[in-house]
Amino acid sequence: MRTLLLLLLFWLLCGLMTAETGHSAHAPPTVLSDSLIPPKRLLILHSYHQGLNWTDAIQAGILESLAAGGQRYEVYTEYLDSLRFPQPLQNGFANMRIHLQ
Repeated sequence: MRTLLLLLLFWLLCGLMTAETGHSAHAPPTVLSDSLIPPKRLLILHSYHQGLNWTDAIQAGILESLAAGGQRYEVYTEYLDSLRFPQPLQNGFANMRIHLQ
């Protein structure tokens, strides 16, 4: 009976070690390996100002959807409230290349 228990324990340990080794060999890529891919630049333009409930809800939904997609983004957000800002500040992203896809 003792031999049977030792044999069972041996096979159980072998199975656990094989399962653990097999699992780590087929693990998905980590976030670190994804960091080698440069993030896409994304510009979000809102018609109204930050702090307006509707605008803030739209912004939160966009960011939540982007995070769920798995792609890395460098997000820039602008609010088109031209009455409060002078003309030079409206050209902040004029020379920045933005991905349009």
